[in-house]
Amino acid sequence: MLATVTFHDPETPSGTGNANNSEVVYRRNVGVSSGPNILGILMSSLVLGLVSGTRLEKTQPFIALAEAVTEVMTILIEHIIRLLPLAMISLIASALASVDNLENGLIALSLFVASSVCFNAILSIIVFPLIYVIFVRRNLFVVYKAMYRPLITAFSTTSSLVTLPDLFKVCDQLGVEVHVVRTIAPFLTSFNANGSAAFVASAVCFTAQVAGFRLHVVQLIGIGFLAGFNVMALPAVPSASIITVFLIIRVFQIPEQAVSLLFIVEFINDRLRTVINVMSHATCILTVHFWCAKRQLLQKDPIPVTAVFKEDFEEKIVVQSNGDKPLLNGLDGQPLHLTVS
Repeated sequence: MLATVTFHDPETPSGTGNANNSEVVYRRNVGVSSGPNILGILMSSLVLGLVSGTRLEKTQPFIALAEAVTEVMTILIEHIIRLLPLAMISLIASALASVDNLENGLIALSLFVASSVCFNAILSIIVFPLIYVIFVRRNLFVVYKAMYRPLITAFSTTSSLVTLPDLFKVCDQLGVEVHVVRTIAPFLTSFNANGSAAFVASAVCFTAQVAGFRLHVVQLIGIGFLAGFNVMALPAVPSASIITVFLIIRVFQIPEQAVSLLFIVEFINDRLRTVINVMSHATCILTVHFWCAKRQLLQKDPIPVTAVFKEDFEEKIVVQSNGDKPLLNGLDGQPLHLTVS
């Protein structure tokens, strides 16, 4: 059963049933085709990992086997990465050679880049400022003027993780609470990628159009849904969105030949979506800061920690006390009494 779920892809081929001269009956048969099933592999790995974690004593050999396989695959990937430049050149050359009309292919790529610029402009000029006006009642374009350094860093490095130090400095200059910035920014880097989600959805549609694969309305909705959820698992490294494009294409059984064309224009698309991601991070940070300050959830004068030390493998925190018990302020502003042993 596990082999069927992971190495057989379900399909519903259409065929003709009992037919005569006046009537043709179409029937849809449910079956499987040979090939890896990405969703099946992900779900099987998730279930096996959750089950093996419930009884560590008995499942330790299985966990050790999984760790050994992971280490072997890591070593293989390290050696394969050394051949990546040659592989990229071969992949792009193969994609260009397979195009019947090279001029039409280059025009299609140009239109794809133009569409990427358009939806990124819509996000940065319309969507983000509109959300900021609705929730904060402020002008986001004023913030964009102060964000020039993180945006330049994002455009040059194509990584939203590298822009965190510059983003911290800008937020400090804008008066954002340190607690908000240091807590939310790392989570946003990992889970918030609006530019990447828009790129993945458009790249899948572009690949389907180049391959002559017709997408229905339900499939378009599914592509948007999968793109929005899969970007939450993307690392903040350059060109990580291409992996999600491959996964979604496999799910909808779209031909993969046109995916290699995306690498030709990846250098500009990657920079554009990284800039949009950083803009989204700044918008979220400022919105959360506004609502926290409005509801007085931020402690302006917290009790300072005077010493942190470790004894007998137990961490203890010494704080300023009031009498016999330490005194801290809770979120509601009332004294919060804690018993420290």
